[in-house]
Amino acid sequence: MSFVKHACLTILLLVILAAAAGLAFTRNGLSARTAPPAIEAAVARRIRSLSIPSSAGRQVNPVAGDAAAWLDGGRHFQDHCAMCHGEDGAGKSEIGKNLYPKVPDMRQASTQELSDGALYFVIMNGIRYTGMPAWEEEHTPEETWKLVSFIRRMPRLTPEELEKVMAESPRR
Repeated sequence: MSFVKHACLTILLLVILAAAAGLAFTRNGLSARTAPPAIEAAVARRIRSLSIPSSAGRQVNPVAGDAAAWLDGGRHFQDHCAMCHGEDGAGKSEIGKNLYPKVPDMRQASTQELSDGALYFVIMNGIRYTGMPAWEEEHTPEETWKLVSFIRRMPRLTPEELEKVMAESPRR
């Protein structure tokens, strides 16, 4: 078979595969209500990791040793982040559960495995094609590092600690 025939068959096969993939992703429409297919979720996680510069991932939280930093970060979280991420970071807020992709549960491994510097970068720069905006213009570096400290505490946050954070929040 000639080169031209092989090339044409290859292109035809790629077009058929692309059409099948497109149909699979859009057969139920592009609704924000459905969960993404596993392949889409995997690609999104990979894109997120590629969007964080390696230099950012190596940054160290300068307030990590401050025992009160998480509390200050929690107050700031309640005032600025809870509307999407939920008061406890579970993402079960009215807005968070209706975004696409869904707001992540900040207590889970997919967030907690990120380095402090990566979390800082995401907060300050946002993530394209998600609901996560860039906050660099609104948050100081110190506020953001304290937010990172609060995010780190989320998996082991007691109900009493959450109530204390919420009671001292500017939102209340």
